Amino acid sequence: MTKDKKPFFSIIIPIYKTEEFLEECLESVKNQTFSDYECIVINDGSPGIPISSKKSPLYKIDSSKQVKKIFDSVTKKDKRFKLYQKKNEGLSATKNFGIAKASGQRLVILDSDDYLNKKLSYNAYKFLLSKTTITIFFMAM
Repeated sequence: MTKDKKPFFSIIIPIYKTEEFLEECLESVKNQTFSDYECIVINDGSPGIPISSKKSPLYKIDSSKQVKKIFDSVTKKDKRFKLYQKKNEGLSATKNFGIAKASGQRLVILDSDDYLNKKLSYNAYKFLLSKTTITIFFMAM
């Protein structure tokens, strides 16, 4: 993807209390056989991950730090991936935030506790090119 060319897909991943699934979700995007996409990840102010510790019966790992750590470990500075941290406003507002940041020709909304089959974006691309009147479609995972 060149700097001036818009990606075919913008994959938008809202996150709220799903940090435990994020690594698998991001890996599934990164491992797509079709690479003409951008991936916009938005942490919707997740409150943190509660864990037990000897110091405190309930301790929270800061969500923004945890999400960034997972994001960085998977994406390894891949320019197609962008991470945004914002205050909690709910799922609809978070999706709208991602849509506003998107530059792709088509949108894919991916829940952060789901993942993509590695050929899904390629198959969707072929399908969309063959059907000029399609404006929206849903995929079974």
